[in-house]
Amino acid sequence: MTKLQKNTLHEGEKRELTVLFLDIKDYTTLSEKFDPEEMDELVSNLFHPFSQIVEKNGGWTEKYIGDAMMAVFGKLVSRGHAGRAVNTALEILDQLELFNQDLSQ
Repeated sequence: MTKLQKNTLHEGEKRELTVLFLDIKDYTTLSEKFDPEEMDELVSNLFHPFSQIVEKNGGWTEKYIGDAMMAVFGKLVSRGHAGRAVNTALEILDQLELFNQDLSQ
């Protein structure tokens, strides 16, 4: 059994996980100011680096739901998943601050 197989959830298996949800504040208002292509680009430019941060911290980007992203910790690496999720959220906030600075210039 490989390491990935050992850490993969099986049907009916119970496991403690930590889930991190992200969404774009005031997305509806923002989307009224831009056309759909610009909004798609904005969301991609945000969520791509966020997903990289999630993966770097041992998480898994489970899905994107419109302007939201759901990341799961504990699915692949079970130890310390809650702490890794918190660290991920803090790193994402740092990344968001840089992104906002770039937009304002």
